[in-house]
Amino acid sequence: MRREMMKGKIDALVCIGGMEGVEIEFALFRELHPNKPIFLLKSTGGASKILAEKHSNSIVVRILDDKDYSNIKTEKKEDKYSEKFDIIPYSFITALIVKEILDSKNN
Repeated sequence: MRREMMKGKIDALVCIGGMEGVEIEFALFRELHPNKPIFLLKSTGGASKILAEKHSNSIVVRILDDKDYSNIKTEKKEDKYSEKFDIIPYSFITALIVKEILDSKNN
């Protein structure tokens, strides 16, 4: 089923988090579309983080962020625990992906 989904006209692959299925899809996409870009969000952890670390020097792989959100800091305040973490700007990251794909098509 994955192979059928990836056949045809596809501009890019985006990987966010995930487990072994994402790694399978990454390898399949590279096989079927070797020159198309792959965008990874390293900060979401899981397979995307592993793939970002393994393929950071690849020409077609683009790591969109390099912040580790997996270590959320907790602080005690008045006998209550509150989590402190940065917000992942998904809409901005999506805009970057679309812009890069459109720019590559226009060149």
